[in-house]
Amino acid sequence: MRQSNRMIRQCLDGMPEGGFTAKVPKVLRPPAGEVYAAVESSRGETGIHLVSQGGDTPYRFHYKAPSLAVLQALEEILPGHLLADVVMIIGSTDIMLGEIDR
Repeated sequence: MRQSNRMIRQCLDGMPEGGFTAKVPKVLRPPAGEVYAAVESSRGETGIHLVSQGGDTPYRFHYKAPSLAVLQALEEILPGHLLADVVMIIGSTDIMLGEIDR
C-alpha cells in the first residue's frame, strides 16, 4: 500500500495544471467512411462496425457480442452429450443471453 500511495503521489505531482475536460459538440458528425474496431471485454472480443455518410446519424452500426460466437460453437460441441452434461457445458461457456437477444 505504501508503494501504491507513492505511485499515486508521483502521478499527481506530474499532472499538468488547468482544466481537464474538453468541449464536445452536442452532435458528433463522423467523417464519411467505414470503420471496424475490436475491443476486449469481460467475455471476449466485442466487434463494433460503423458506416457513416457524414451525416448526424450513422448509416449502419453493428455491435457483435462475444457470446454470439460461443453460442454458435455449441452446435458443434453439444451433440453426443447427455442432457446433464449439456447444462454444465452451457454453464461453463459463460454465455450472456441478453447480448444475443438483441
